[in-house]
Amino acid sequence: MTDNAPVHQSARRQSSLAEWLPITEYRRFHRGPNINFQLNRFLIPGAEDLFAEIGARIETFDDWKTEFLSAAALAEGRDEFAQAASLYRAAEFFMSPSDPERVAAWEEIPSAAKAELV
Repeated sequence: MTDNAPVHQSARRQSSLAEWLPITEYRRFHRGPNINFQLNRFLIPGAEDLFAEIGARIETFDDWKTEFLSAAALAEGRDEFAQAASLYRAAEFFMSPSDPERVAAWEEIPSAAKAELV
């Protein structure tokens, strides 16, 4: 094999993904495997302590909604719009389509941050 051997496209894509994704470890935020997985899935880089606090208060996915809506409103109040948008999105993800708070959660996402989610 030579130093100039072509790199397979999937290997190139994986290395560039690693550069874009700063989360490199799976954390334990909750004792329940499903909720813990979802917390890791929605984790915002740099917000590990926040997610640990949220995870400690969650027992059900109804709690998920309440905790993420509350955290989103607090982030928005601090003008942390990108974080607020991600937290509102996490909140609405597990809401029923018939839940009136689902549309409200999407509408609460600051317009400047909505573009980053779409």
